[in-house]
Amino acid sequence: IKHQAQSKRLQLFELILAQKQLSDEHAAETIYHRIPASSFSQLKRRLKDDILTVLMICPIEKAYQSENIKAEFKARKMLMQGKILLSRGVYDEAVEILNKASQLTDKYELASMSVEIQDLLRTHIGVKKGLDQYQAYHQSLHRNLEVQQREIEAKDFNHEIMIPSLHSADHSTQNPAADDRLNTLRHDFETSGSARIGFWYYMSAIKMQINHRRYEAAYRYGLQLASLIDHEPAIHTVPNRAGIHMELAKILIHLGQFDEAIEMAGEARKLFLSG
Repeated sequence: IKHQAQSKRLQLFELILAQKQLSDEHAAETIYHRIPASSFSQLKRRLKDDILTVLMICPIEKAYQSENIKAEFKARKMLMQGKILLSRGVYDEAVEILNKASQLTDKYELASMSVEIQDLLRTHIGVKKGLDQYQAYHQSLHRNLEVQQREIEAKDFNHEIMIPSLHSADHSTQNPAADDRLNTLRHDFETSGSARIGFWYYMSAIKMQINHRRYEAAYRYGLQLASLIDHEPAIHTVPNRAGIHMELAKILIHLGQFDEAIEMAGEARKLFLSG
């Protein structure tokens, strides 16, 4: 029975590969010789589970293009390995792996994962190594918690600007309070040095300037964000690079610089992936 179920999953997988526009009716008729029923729904679910499992064991360099996404996946895998080793009492190897994961989370500003790693090290290792080591883990944990909170607030502000219909008039970019919040966000970026906070600061600043029809200022902010994306590993991704090129192209249209806008949009088009 188990072999038959595996065979049917393989049969469905081959059908999907062979026919891009495969309907449930055609697949169920081919495999079960009847209209779709609960058995066919279960077969689809099991095949999806198989595909997701394979994706998890796929080599990182094949699964992702952006270095920071590769780093996040690798750090998360090392975090799980460290947890397993700690649960089995293999402390030295666990610490070695978790410290490597911590280096990745610091480089790519993966604050939430860094908090979890530092908490593990603090609990399992810091207590044994003495107060100084415990305090080092403790301070790192709380520093990342603070950066994570500031990043969440930066995202919230950007979303309020992007989706004004979901918020009260007090959150409008025409309201003086919005300028105060943007200044607070700039201060958070400058004091934390976080590229992720900087990303949301510039995104919000660009949108606010566009809403006020201050297109030259918006363009300057856009260039600053493009430079940040190019030089900071934490936000250096193809979608981010493509997105800022497209944003700059739209601003250039408002400035009446149409040739430059077309050139910038062309750069964005090269970067955007199909689909």
